[in-house]
Order: sequence, then C-alpha cells, then structure tokens
Amino acid sequence: MSGASFKSTDIDANHDVSLENIKASHALSGDVSALDAYYQDWAETYDADVSAEGYVGPAFTAHLAAAAVADAGMEPSDVTVLDAGCGTGLVGAELARSGFGAVDGVDLSRPMVEKAQATGFYRNLVGGVDLSEPIDCVEDEHYDLVTCCGVFTVGHVEAEALDHIVAPARAGAFLVISTRNSYLRESRFTQHVDELVGDGKLELLKADDDGPYIDEEGATYWVLRK
Repeated sequence: MSGASFKSTDIDANHDVSLENIKASHALSGDVSALDAYYQDWAETYDADVSAEGYVGPAFTAHLAAAAVADAGMEPSDVTVLDAGCGTGLVGAELARSGFGAVDGVDLSRPMVEKAQATGFYRNLVGGVDLSEPIDCVEDEHYDLVTCCGVFTVGHVEAEALDHIVAPARAGAFLVISTRNSYLRESRFTQHVDELVGDGKLELLKADDDGPYIDEEGATYWVLRK
C-alpha cells in the first residue's frame, strides 16, 4: 500500500527455535492459564523470535491506522489509542514512529507488559487482562483508535472477543485488527464481523486480504469504524 515496504529487523536468532516457540503458542487452544504461563517464559526472547520469522504485523497495523486517521483529517498526535494485546510493545513502537503519542496498552502477560513499559512508548499499561472477557480496566467509549495485532491467531481467542475490543472505542472511532490467515479459515471471525456490521455496530472500511504478516503466511487486516 502506498509503496510502503514492510521488512523485519535482521536479528540473529535460530530459525528452528523461533518457529518452534511460535508454533507452541498456537497449540494452547485458548486456555488462558496456559497462555499466561507460556508468555511468561517467552517474554524474554519473544521479540527476537518473531523478528527472525519476519513478523511485520505491527508495522502494517500502524501503517493502516495512520492512513485511517489521515483520511479522517485527524492528526496522530491528537488521537487516543488503545493497543489491545500490546505484548512487548511492538505495535506501540510503530505507532510512535507514525506520530501517535497517547497510547495505552493491555495484555494478558505481565512480563510482556513490563517489556512494553521499558520502551517508553505507552502512557498507561495494564497486565493480566484476558481479552476473552470484558476489558474492565479501561473505560468504554473512550478511545479514538483501537489496534489489535497478533491476538486473533490460532490458539488464542475466539471471534467473539472482538466485542470486548470494540467496547473501549468511542462512536466514530477506528479499529485496526489483524487476523492471521490460518485463524481466519478456522474461526467464525468473518461471520462475526458481518453480524456486527449488519447490526449497525460497526462499519467495514477495508479488509486487506492476505496482507504482510509473517514469513509463514499472511493475514487479513480489518479497518473498521464504530
């Protein structure tokens, strides 16, 4: 899009180990306790592992967010953002590069949130947040933009978790959400988006099919407006 190039940072990591770590996270079948425990152990090497596998989802998410805001005549510096499933802060870093400053983040993994805190790109961060449940630690109808990258993937959350991602967005706010291709094939995410659009709760602005995500496969990126 717009001639943008999305390439991962070249970090010297063992390909087999990094891919194995990613695959293992997909085998947890949405078990919250297992996911929390796994990411607690994975937090230290997560950035290196996903970079070694060409993970560009955060960069593309920020690119789409910046484009949506620009099309609406808004300045990124004036936009309040919730990064739902912020992990170690990879999306926050990309949002900062695009000029966003007021970014909050939530994630299940407290050790991952500690990594995100160290980046300095977030205003407020909360760990221990299960996105398969309502996000009680943030206000409903509060944010101008909600990003969610890497959450709707195999072994993590069901499609209905989208409802909890939507709740903190104010009326007129944008949502930019990635769905890994393998997840999209196996879940009812598309159907759930259609239901929310049909009910008038969301407007679908763009569904970027097979966008750049990770070397192994692409993702669909959803740009929605509440």
